[in-house]
Amino acid sequence: MAFVELLTTRMHLTAIRLCGLIFFFAFLGNSVDGPIMWLLTPPSGGYTAADLVWLNRIALIPALIVVLRPRWWPALALCWCIWRSTYLNGGLWFFDGWDTMLLEVGFLAGLLAITLTLFDAEVVDVADDWKRDARRKLLTVPPGIGPDGFELETAETRAWRKAWDQLWGVVPVATETMVPCSAIVGWCRTLAELSLTLMAFRLFFAAGLEKLRVGDPCWKDLTCLYDFYEMQPGPTALAWYFHTYTPHVVMSIMQFFAINVSECLAPVLLLSPMFSVGAKCESRFFGSPAAFRVRLLGAAVIIIFVTGIFVCGNFAFLHPLSVVPLVASMGLTRGTLMAKPQPPGAGILSRAKAWYRRVAPVMVLVLLAFAFLPSLRAYAWILRGSEDTGRLLRPVMDSRVVQAAADLSLGIPYQRHEYFARPLHTRNDMVLSAQVGDEWVELDIPQKVGHPNRSPRQT
Repeated sequence: MAFVELLTTRMHLTAIRLCGLIFFFAFLGNSVDGPIMWLLTPPSGGYTAADLVWLNRIALIPALIVVLRPRWWPALALCWCIWRSTYLNGGLWFFDGWDTMLLEVGFLAGLLAITLTLFDAEVVDVADDWKRDARRKLLTVPPGIGPDGFELETAETRAWRKAWDQLWGVVPVATETMVPCSAIVGWCRTLAELSLTLMAFRLFFAAGLEKLRVGDPCWKDLTCLYDFYEMQPGPTALAWYFHTYTPHVVMSIMQFFAINVSECLAPVLLLSPMFSVGAKCESRFFGSPAAFRVRLLGAAVIIIFVTGIFVCGNFAFLHPLSVVPLVASMGLTRGTLMAKPQPPGAGILSRAKAWYRRVAPVMVLVLLAFAFLPSLRAYAWILRGSEDTGRLLRPVMDSRVVQAAADLSLGIPYQRHEYFARPLHTRNDMVLSAQVGDEWVELDIPQKVGHPNRSPRQT
């Protein structure tokens, strides 16, 4: 029984689960709010309000399957198809950038899920060199400690761990009879992860550049947060406390971390998967920091930023969704991908699986290229401030293939999202009043933003 460390694979599985969880809550929201939304503005495409509500309720099942079994990529593909139908036919309610962003993230997460079905195990070393040396120097084995230096598990702990690993789909497997996968499998997984990483780079770096290039002057003088919490659409309860009790100096520091660090600097670190902050070091004390991946640092900084915006901002599932590609890129350990060989005289299922693992990598590579091409406009804007890709690439960008990919919300130029750069400094609210005797009294409705002297109840 070989020791199998699945840190990179676990991060991929976690990212896919998070994507499925966002699909679940998106469908749940449509199921709850749909009857009212589509009563006010009926859906298009021949759907009735009841049809779309029923469709979104059915979609809760495959979304939950993705959370529990992220390798079952057909469930994620079904979620993507149902969300696209809801987006196209849901009417005026689906105009926000995160609605299309869910389509791109869901598509790329589906390709990543396919790559996880192309191998059976990922084998890495048990520990670093300094840990291995420490084991060799172990002269005595204390009670409760195994010969390898690890604490022995009780039967109850082992049973719970096995059940937990079975639930999350990552368990140690016997690899003695397995053979290494072909190089194309490793390339498929790496490029699928890189596609999500580049998507996160486009999202955050374009948001930061948009603010500093053509955005409101408050982004440069660090004063946007002075009224952001109050003027955002539907301020949340925590936003009221941030606006009321946070000093302006602290707000300026928070904005510098959010824009200059998290959106302009950290996304660049995502593009350094092969670098570390130092050379390899054999010291036990300095070994781990020296081998620390810069990309993990960039992802962690951005996750801290989006978590802060999520708890005090009202942007639906935008920020949890933006965490999906970051989590997928946070794996530190990559091992050898192993697969079970096809036994002689294998049955029809084994032969079908073998053919699937031959065809699927090619399909994934083609779809990854298909999803990447529209994003060339975004990279042209990042480099030159214009979406014109130049004379050589213009025929490619005008082709039907690229247009079809763009119609599927792939390769989105996120700098087009105006809410990235145009903060509101005023907000018009409707105030309802009732006549009580000879006086008009303002009605403070709890479910509305209401009077600025109290925290709103609805998020």
